[in-house]
Amino acid sequence: MYVRVDKSRIDLMKAVITGASGTPYAHGIFEFDLYFNDNYPKDPPKMNLMTTGFGQIRFNPNLYACGKVCLSLINTWRGHETEKW
Repeated sequence: MYVRVDKSRIDLMKAVITGASGTPYAHGIFEFDLYFNDNYPKDPPKMNLMTTGFGQIRFNPNLYACGKVCLSLINTWRGHETEKW
């Protein structure tokens, strides 16, 4: 995983995650944009998947072609109460 932050906008980050060997994601590179609002860390960051083949590819049930990342940890899926941010 690689993370880049702009010193003048520390509320914005870019993360790149490479797929682990032996998984369906091996050799893949997945780019995410993250935004941390003024209530962070009380509120979870907003996250968007940029690696979507121009909105055509859905890699996983939690990673939509539109870029939505659906995880209970970032409050984009209801999940169990213990899984909330």
